[in-house]
Amino acid sequence: MAALETEARAQGLPWLRLETGDTLEAAHRLYARCGFAICGPFGTYREGPHSVFMEKRL
Repeated sequence: MAALETEARAQGLPWLRLETGDTLEAAHRLYARCGFAICGPFGTYREGPHSVFMEKRL
């Protein structure tokens, strides 16, 4: 994750965003420990019952 953040910052990106499944609770905890927070859908994603959207401001 640190390498991903370093590269994103080097490219001038303001945030990292991800979509994961609603049942992947271990992944949710991992992303939260890495500083990600729940957010709304982004890009072409739409709100859905099985999606969780997260982002981290860089």
